[in-house]
Amino acid sequence: MKRIAICISGEPRMYDHTYQHVHEYFSKFVEERTVKDHEEWSYDIFIHAWTSTSTARNYQRGSLLPGHATKQKYTYDVDELRNDLIQKYRPKRILVETKDVLHDLANYYQIKCSSEDIVTSNFLAMSQHISGERAAYLKTGKDIILPSNDIIGDDTLNDYDIVVKTRFDVRFFSDMLKLHDIFHEISRFESDEALERTPTGMTYFPSVTIRKGRVACEFGHFWSNNKQFDMIYDSMFRKLHDNKEVDIYESCHHWAFASHCLALELSMRQWNMELTEERDFIWVMPNVPPTCRTVEEYNNHYINYKNEHSKRMSKCDKLIAKQEQAHREQEQAHREKISLVKRGVLKDVWYKDTAHFVQRKSLKKIGDTDVIKLDTNDILKWNNSSGKWIQCSKNSYEYKKYQEMVEA
Repeated sequence: MKRIAICISGEPRMYDHTYQHVHEYFSKFVEERTVKDHEEWSYDIFIHAWTSTSTARNYQRGSLLPGHATKQKYTYDVDELRNDLIQKYRPKRILVETKDVLHDLANYYQIKCSSEDIVTSNFLAMSQHISGERAAYLKTGKDIILPSNDIIGDDTLNDYDIVVKTRFDVRFFSDMLKLHDIFHEISRFESDEALERTPTGMTYFPSVTIRKGRVACEFGHFWSNNKQFDMIYDSMFRKLHDNKEVDIYESCHHWAFASHCLALELSMRQWNMELTEERDFIWVMPNVPPTCRTVEEYNNHYINYKNEHSKRMSKCDKLIAKQEQAHREQEQAHREKISLVKRGVLKDVWYKDTAHFVQRKSLKKIGDTDVIKLDTNDILKWNNSSGKWIQCSKNSYEYKKYQEMVEA
């Protein structure tokens, strides 16, 4: 008995539109292998799903409001979604979670940004990678990090002949089935002769490109032998986040993923699907017309969505540029104030974890105590015992005396 593992992960975007084609596609593969090659095959589905959907292809920080398309946001009830996915996909194992767990995971991985940026968009591709890793662990039986819900289904033997990693918004076309050829190529690298060059087997991606001298690959949907698939997802997000070669906060997520694979010394190739008509799958964008039937029709809708979405991303880019400019101006102003402090024109006063720069003439000596007035109109005095500035109450001697000295 030969076996296929199908790991489906991510937001349940468009799953009502795509789920029936999953079974059509893999059932046809199993049937054809049985009839033509007299091989007995079966397939198992493993699912990790978030209960909410965000804006498709939004990789900007969630706090950048121009990147959101409100109509795409939807939240499912955990139990209702899980039951529906079980009914439609008949998975071997399934875990459905709210994205609230990402707040805990952001703390666990010590993410260098607000967890809200992760929860409300696909910034850093974190929610996507975490979900993919969890789906892979459902297959391997490895303990999932900080699970927030119960796993439904029993452990199974992890000895699959091929693994297909995919998403809910992928539409399969059984009449254009390429899986026979893909499996043949992956199997070819399992021979003793091939293992000398590719000791861990082979993984095929729909796209592997070189961008600015760096390898990038499409990772939402791909095919692999079992060994390399498990290598890819073993502690994947930890390795991605801690990668010294590619900064996940600054680089393209396709670069980061490819760099992760290269660090594992994997063997990987591109499956030739450059032409739309050569693909047996396609991404289904939100609000796709129910009349779509062919790859070309879906691709046209994809192009239209991409053009529409690029306008949102352009607005985000402009907002980011504006924020960065404001930050540079603040830093420049801060440097100028520090220079004035060194020249004795200003006094830097740290109060409530904030640096205030005050004219030196505002500093008064009342008895043996330094007293100063901030631009917020707070009057402070230096406390020698605590080594910090503290606020003077309006009834205090220092407050009243300071006011007299200023008014005199």
